[in-house]
Amino acid sequence: MDNIKLLEDLLLNYKPNLQKVSPTTVFEDMGMDSYSVVDFIMRVEEEFSVTICDDQLLSIGSLHDLQEALNKCDEEEKHA
Repeated sequence: MDNIKLLEDLLLNYKPNLQKVSPTTVFEDMGMDSYSVVDFIMRVEEEFSVTICDDQLLSIGSLHDLQEALNKCDEEEKHA
């Protein structure tokens, strides 16, 4: 699933002061601390009705990483 545009829109709603977002821009470079990143990921989980595994959370540093985690959740649901 390719939801990068939706993720960008969610991030721009979460942090309206951002001018432009790239899928590979690191959250930290956008001025987000670890709390903000976790809070944003929780909002994404609500939007997509998924739960990202804790071990995946540690590897999410950008929207691209978040999309990969969502894809993995989608694959795991298909095999469940």
